[in-house]
Order: sequence, then structure tokens, then C-alpha cells
Amino acid sequence: MDMIDLRGLSNARYPELALSLYLPAGPALDARYYVALLKDLARTQEEQLDRRSKAALQREAGRVRGFLEEQSPPGKPLAVFSSEPAGLFEAFWLPDDVRSEIAIAEGLRLEQIAEQSQRHPPAQIVLVDKEEARVFAAFLGRVHEIADLKGDPIKKHKQGGWSDDKFQRHEDLHVKWNFKAVAEWLSRRDPNGSLPLYLAGPAEDRARFKGYLSRALQQAVGKEFAAPMYLTTGELEERLKVVA
Repeated sequence: MDMIDLRGLSNARYPELALSLYLPAGPALDARYYVALLKDLARTQEEQLDRRSKAALQREAGRVRGFLEEQSPPGKPLAVFSSEPAGLFEAFWLPDDVRSEIAIAEGLRLEQIAEQSQRHPPAQIVLVDKEEARVFAAFLGRVHEIADLKGDPIKKHKQGGWSDDKFQRHEDLHVKWNFKAVAEWLSRRDPNGSLPLYLAGPAEDRARFKGYLSRALQQAVGKEFAAPMYLTTGELEERLKVVA
């Protein structure tokens, strides 16, 4: 999931009840801490619940426990929203710590994650050069790649003896086509420029690429920074902290 629809979740109601859970950061790679904290929170909460709510809490806590036992935790705080009857299960490793919280109700407790989403708003990042564009989604301090849009590589014909001028015209047309295709892909994904758009890559290529963006996306452009095309998502997360 690229982003979390806080408004949609806030308006949603779950007649069969839903779990809201926040767990503070624990040791990296140690799921036992999170499982033990979940168990303690659930036990304390059960003492205050009626039979129906207690059964729902046990149902959802079991789902979360199964999720945690399959994880190698990154040592970060965790938020989980879960309702098995409604097919809801969303888990987020968060950038900022949280206070322990557990609730089972028809509505979700979103205050803590809403606060963090304001401090770490969603954005799109495009790492672009003449031949390729890698598109990333950033949310709550995490980055993941959602598209790798490759054009045809620019190659000079070995046969036919192309002149430098002819090759330059060929390269310009090729770059124009690549930039245009990427800009159109972004416009289909976010036609109104509703998300901040960060541009990374060689300075000259970023400048040329911006000319192909729609007006809405041009207005959405925020941060820009130099970066190699082979940047990993982890390296990109660190780079965003520096340019923030």
C-alpha cells in the first residue's frame, strides 16, 4: 500500500469490531518483544470488555501475533489496524515512537498515526536521467519503489557512419520521447498534482524533464537533489532526511 487513506479509515465503521494497536519501538530483529507487549496489552484490555468485545480482541490479536511471528522487525514503532470480518489488515512501521495503545471498537483509533503523517507527509519521488526513470512512494519516513520506466538505450549505429550532428538529433528525439512517456505516466497516476513531487538525478536531466511535466505536476515539484540512478530505497530514505 503506497499511502494510508486516513479519511477513509476514519469514516469507516466495523460492526464486527476492529483492532487499533500501537507498539513502541523494540529491539531490531526480535519479534518476541512485540509479541510479549501485544500479549500484555491484550490481557489488560480484556479485563474491561464484555464477552463480544473480548472475543473480537482475541480474534484480531491472533492475526497480529501471526503477522509479528513472520517478521524481522526493523526496531521501529508499529501501528496495526485489523478487522478480519471486514478484510482489513494494515501494518505500518513508523518513523517516530508511539505510546502503547490497544482498542477494539467499531471505529479505529487514528490519532497517533495521523500526527505522524503530518510530520512525514506522503510524496512521490522520481529518479530520472536520459534513459530511465525510477518512481518511488514515500510515506511515514519509508520509501518503496513503485515503477522502473526504462526507455530504449541510446546507441550510435556502428554501420552507416552517422555524423555527430545526425546522432545528436537522434539522441535529442530519444530523450524527448523518454521524458514525455515518464511525464504522461506520472500524470495518469496523479493528474491533479495532489502529492508533493521530488526530483532526483543529474541536474541537467532534471531541468529538461520538468519541461515535460503537466502544469499541475510542475507546481507539485518540491525538493530536488543530485543522486545516482542505482540508489537503493534505504539510501534514498537517508538522502531525504538530509534534504528535508
